[in-house]
Amino acid sequence: MKLRPVLLALSAAAVLIGCSKKPEVSTYKLVYPSKADQQPPAGAIPAGATLPEGHPPMGGASGMPPMAGTPGMAMPPGMTMPPADTSNNDLAWTIPDAWKAKPASSMRLASYSVPGGAAGADADFSIVRLGGEAGGVVGNINRWRGQVQLDPESDAEVEKAIKNVPTKLGTDAKVVQLDGKESGILAAMISYEGSTVFVKLMGAPQVLTANREAFEQVVASIATAKPAADK
Repeated sequence: MKLRPVLLALSAAAVLIGCSKKPEVSTYKLVYPSKADQQPPAGAIPAGATLPEGHPPMGGASGMPPMAGTPGMAMPPGMTMPPADTSNNDLAWTIPDAWKAKPASSMRLASYSVPGGAAGADADFSIVRLGGEAGGVVGNINRWRGQVQLDPESDAEVEKAIKNVPTKLGTDAKVVQLDGKESGILAAMISYEGSTVFVKLMGAPQVLTANREAFEQVVASIATAKPAADK
């Protein structure tokens, strides 16, 4: 029979056809993220950027960025402090002779070094004027409490700690002393013609106490420097 040679020939042909078939090739496309996808989240500090001089570190135990110039306290997102009003300084005050004037910054109307003497190192005195309520009485006092590592207080507790000191501006100053373990703030807030005048003495608590009477005398002396016809 001649079937065997025929079968062998068909098998050989099948092998040759199978070997001549081209292998399948899979291709893949690599997709790189766009520049828009690589942008930092809102509120993040760009790489290489630095904070302004005197600005506290960003972040903290509260999980919110601290306010500029106020270590330890958080400010709600989108809220900023109003700029200092130094363009129209129509105020005057009387300073004790022992206090030494220092160059005023762009934020300050006045800057003095207050001798600490036996009580400790010299304290820093400043007068700043901001537009509007500038955070409000209770808000500012609780912000300052955070700066000297004190817990915030309720509105009623804050009001109890305030002393009203009459000024020559025709309105009382809200005076409060906040003593932390190592540092303290003696501050006064005065509402005047749509703005808030801040008078502050910062230093060791014992230095603040030793100079409190003189501080209140300075606050009481604050008056308008406008000519009588302009008042």
